[in-house]
Amino acid sequence: MQFKPRLKIWQGSNRKNTFNPETFEARSYQHWCYMTKIKGHIVFNDYSYSVTTNGHQGEMRGFMRETLGINMDKVVFVNQRQSLTSGLFLDHHYETMALAEVRIKNSNRPAFIESQKEIIAKCKKEIAILKKLGARADMTLVNHRVNAKQRETSRLERQRAKSKAARDARKAVVTEFQGAYESTKAVEV
Repeated sequence: MQFKPRLKIWQGSNRKNTFNPETFEARSYQHWCYMTKIKGHIVFNDYSYSVTTNGHQGEMRGFMRETLGINMDKVVFVNQRQSLTSGLFLDHHYETMALAEVRIKNSNRPAFIESQKEIIAKCKKEIAILKKLGARADMTLVNHRVNAKQRETSRLERQRAKSKAARDARKAVVTEFQGAYESTKAVEV
């Protein structure tokens, strides 16, 4: 990124990615704010808004580390469809935590369960920080749990149907091969 003294901002190579050091806001296409400072905390929205914006976010991460010297462990990450100018939302963290809870109930693999517990702990930590920064949720955690259970049940049903179709296809090929083999064997006799 290059500093533009007349504009008093940093711009990416395509001039669509900007960072204003006075307001500490990074924007993609001048309207979608994906990084700002709230109550002394750097908040970074890593939502995949578009392919170009993903590039802008990656460029900003590198700029933060290399030019600004910011330790990325000190950054609060959110994942929300809305621009940060619309506020902070907890829904992604609630959704992630609810899905991890459902997956723990559906699994009997210790390593997987442990990884899901780590996800829950991380979400709880981030939710606590975001609540201090004034974040809110469009839906309650209870609603996210209901939705996560429905989505996970549906996903497992689709996965089982796909596995059954693959097994049936393999079985049909084996049966066909055995039939062809038996008919060539009969001709040999």
